[in-house]
Amino acid sequence: MLFLNNFKFLLPEIFLSFLILIVLVYGVMFSRIQFLRKYFGGLNNVLFLILFGLIILFVLQIFQYNCDFYILNFHMSGTRFSHFLKSILILSTFFLILFSKEYIIFEKEFHFEYFILILLALLGLLLMCNANDFIFLYLALELQSLSLYVLATSNRYNNKSIEGGLKYFIFGSLASGLFLFGVSLLYGLTGCTNFNEISIFLINSAYDLDTFNFDYIMLICLSFTFILSGFFFKFSIVPFHNWTPDVYEGSPYLITAFFALVPKIAIFSVLFNLFVLFISNFHNIFFNILLFCSVLSILVGSLAALYQTNLKRLLAYSTISNMGFILLGLSLNTFEGYHASLMYLIIYVLLMTCLFGTLLQTRSALNNKLFLNISELSSLFRSFPILTIIISLILFSLAGIPPLAGFFSKFYLVFALLKSKMLFTSFFIVFVGVYSCIYYIRLIKVMYFEKPFIWTLFHSIKSELNFYLLIFITFFNICFYYFLDFLLDLTRNVLLRIFI
Repeated sequence: MLFLNNFKFLLPEIFLSFLILIVLVYGVMFSRIQFLRKYFGGLNNVLFLILFGLIILFVLQIFQYNCDFYILNFHMSGTRFSHFLKSILILSTFFLILFSKEYIIFEKEFHFEYFILILLALLGLLLMCNANDFIFLYLALELQSLSLYVLATSNRYNNKSIEGGLKYFIFGSLASGLFLFGVSLLYGLTGCTNFNEISIFLINSAYDLDTFNFDYIMLICLSFTFILSGFFFKFSIVPFHNWTPDVYEGSPYLITAFFALVPKIAIFSVLFNLFVLFISNFHNIFFNILLFCSVLSILVGSLAALYQTNLKRLLAYSTISNMGFILLGLSLNTFEGYHASLMYLIIYVLLMTCLFGTLLQTRSALNNKLFLNISELSSLFRSFPILTIIISLILFSLAGIPPLAGFFSKFYLVFALLKSKMLFTSFFIVFVGVYSCIYYIRLIKVMYFEKPFIWTLFHSIKSELNFYLLIFITFFNICFYYFLDFLLDLTRNVLLRIFI
């Protein structure tokens, strides 16, 4: 059912805006007013308010699942696909904040302002999923980008954090400039910025060569090249990936987890819309470029991760490689390719949420510090065997070892490649998947077999809820085969609503 200008479909975004204002007012009151701080204050209360608000936000979003709409003069749209990805956005943010409770207590520098910035970034990401106009998309993109620039430099006493945040700001501004230049060029050629109007225009330009000459079509393709370049930066795609390791290394663990997970979901939604509405009309022109960028991302991420000693930098290059896999599925321009990319994204978010959830629980009992280098993992198994087993299963799954969830994400991608008759690329994906096992298994070897130079004891997980959630996600990872049919049906229904 299609609804026009029924603003009840903006209820999740409106509620999130009010939640941000409430948290801001409440945070200022408990931090500045002595009486209120004594009886109502504490960071735990702010966390409870945020988590409770995110639960309500998720429920509001679920109620819109079967509703397709256009509002704000077709500047915003909603489909089952966008509602599905927005639900994943909210859930991933909820679990990251929930897992970080103990981490926040130990980090003296964390205040309520960090969570306001996270919620502002989430608001921008939700609006990006609903964007149906390039101008509106740019405003939503900058709303989340400005919040992420501040979060990247949140550790103001760490030079690496300041360096990483400055690089992110400079490269992010360059990416926004490329995007705006592509949009302005496209507007000059088509006279509109609305997705639907441009899509109709491009369909005519692709099939009516008498009206639109070759040079005109090349200019349209050039404009989309600039637009894709801007989003490839946000998606950590080679050659726009250099900011990722530095920002991940300099940011606090919670912000690193947020960078690795939440923005990638919204950027995937935007790229999917660009591919389905626009790039598919010129697939023969863009295919080689997209294939080259995706394969290069997989290769660079896998090769560079092998030589890392810092855990965050290793996870950054792992993210680059995984984003290359997702882009590879999108570049096929087939239903099987889109389906494989969506499946890969869901499994990636699940595994990385669990991985960062475990990393946020591991803290030295001596100085209450999280470990940064891979060598510091050497005493983890001897002091915390259950958590080590959970991390090992996640790493095996990311490497694609059957029958874990990560194996099925790569399996369906290879299946989509074979169906598109890309035999050589399929062999390459399998080879890189085997090669990537090396740096994942190296972490497992350090945790189980290497003798520590300095013995480190780790705090146990104080929150029983966090522990049971990690066990549940690990169970889902191991027994993913039994949930496979449900997830396949769910993702197919989400995509079929668009292609039918």
